[in-house]
Amino acid sequence: MWAGKEGVFQSRASLRIYGGGLTPEEVTTALKIQPTRTSVNNENLGMWTYSTKDHVNNLLPLAAHLKHLIDLLSPNRDSLILLQKNFSTDVLCYFASQSDTGGFDLPAAVLADLATLNLGLRTDEYFCCR
Repeated sequence: MWAGKEGVFQSRASLRIYGGGLTPEEVTTALKIQPTRTSVNNENLGMWTYSTKDHVNNLLPLAAHLKHLIDLLSPNRDSLILLQKNFSTDVLCYFASQSDTGGFDLPAAVLADLATLNLGLRTDEYFCCR
């Protein structure tokens, strides 16, 4: 159960920073956050990712995961803005439901906080049978 609705819902969110010339260690130092995953390919395209998967209960609403990211990033907003000048950033939201009528709501305050951090949202939603 989640928020009194039938079915099981799961959610998480990941901050992704990626692009040519990205050095994961540089992002870690700038944001003062340990990544969940990093990679650099043969063409010098790098990616730095922080996921709420192991930090926030996945049965909490998606807004709780986004709030966790906002709270982590807000003290280093200026560093994030500098990184955004050279690299792409977004927040990938994962949402899964065992109900065919499931969905998620995001409060205006959470959206406003993401906008202050210049972060857009992408969603990855899954709905399946019981």
